[in-house]
Amino acid sequence: NNFIFHSFILTNLINLEILNLSNISLKSIELLSLKRLKFLKSLTLKDNLIIHLKNNTFNTGLYNCFLEYLDLSNNIIEIIEIEAFN
Repeated sequence: NNFIFHSFILTNLINLEILNLSNISLKSIELLSLKRLKFLKSLTLKDNLIIHLKNNTFNTGLYNCFLEYLDLSNNIIEIIEIEAFN
């Protein structure tokens, strides 16, 4: 089964600093999934099935978060939109 990560999962986790979603067959991340995680410092998404990174997916300025570490290793990323990390 392929897992799609939705923002409602994070509704009550606004103070979360470390999030590890490794090896869960994650296919995509909603554009605003990270919006509520203003204190997120580490995000691990390795060993998944992510193909496409859409604009503003990791736009920390937009979300005012403190992301310091991002691991996307061992995915099958084919498309990275120009403003995915804006």
